[in-house]
Amino acid sequence: MKKKYTVYPVFIYYYHRAYYLCAFGQRPDRTENQPPLGWYNYRLERITEFKKLSWDTPNFPWSKSEIINHTEKYSTDYIQQ
Repeated sequence: MKKKYTVYPVFIYYYHRAYYLCAFGQRPDRTENQPPLGWYNYRLERITEFKKLSWDTPNFPWSKSEIINHTEKYSTDYIQQ
């Protein structure tokens, strides 16, 4: 079943024989205590379609300031895990 998520891509990395896209946006598998927007790691081979959106898109789910000021910021220690 295909689902559509809007995310802001940040970086791609290789881990355990697979490539991942680390992105900020809608979480497909979130727990009850997680907000609907946040950081998530998507396996690249499972992404079937990319669509580029501009920041002026009327249905864009968040603003630039929401990304920059989000409580779940990636620290250097987290990225190195």
